[in-house]
Amino acid sequence: MAEHVTESATTPSLIDLVARLDGLTLVDADRLGRRLERVRGTRDPRKRARTLAELADQVAAAEARVE
Repeated sequence: MAEHVTESATTPSLIDLVARLDGLTLVDADRLGRRLERVRGTRDPRKRARTLAELADQVAAAEARVE
């Protein structure tokens, strides 16, 4: 039986993370922006959700450095 996995409500969306890049340093925004661009091409829903969760943590850490 195949298991169907979708992004859950707790998984941040790609659009939300991209929008948060504006508040980061240029170095962090550039680095994380490139990683988010690569996520766009990820077809495996589990890998995509896992990567988005990791990137959300990294965006939050970068936001903390700015504050």
